[in-house]
Amino acid sequence: MMFYNLKLYNLSFILFNEFFIETGIVLEMDSNVIEELHKQCSLNILLFRALGDQERLDILANIIKSGLKGLSVNEITALSHLSRPAISHHLKSMKDCNIIESIKIGTKVYYRINTRDHIDRLRQLVTGIQQFINALPPEYREN
Repeated sequence: MMFYNLKLYNLSFILFNEFFIETGIVLEMDSNVIEELHKQCSLNILLFRALGDQERLDILANIIKSGLKGLSVNEITALSHLSRPAISHHLKSMKDCNIIESIKIGTKVYYRINTRDHIDRLRQLVTGIQQFINALPPEYREN
């Protein structure tokens, strides 16, 4: 076991950050638990960033409602108050983390939801969080 000052240890996610900064907890914890949680958060950081914007969530909701065909940029723009360049920017962010995929049909590009990999990665993150919580001393766990 190693001592980690979680206030200084850079876990690149916000879930626990505020708690440990405010409390300044120093825990005796297996470094593997912390490293695994850090890895799982890092794998999902682009997903969290992409889903952390209300405009992107609105665009994504419209894409999901469209079904398997998806929506073109023009169709998404018609459903939004945003400009076409702003829509394209948001689509690029979502495409970069594979939330959506693009399908070219004729001369148009359609965007549709892509759930592959995300469900498994999120399950692994939840497992990592559970292992982290289980490794906390009892006085820091909620009942």
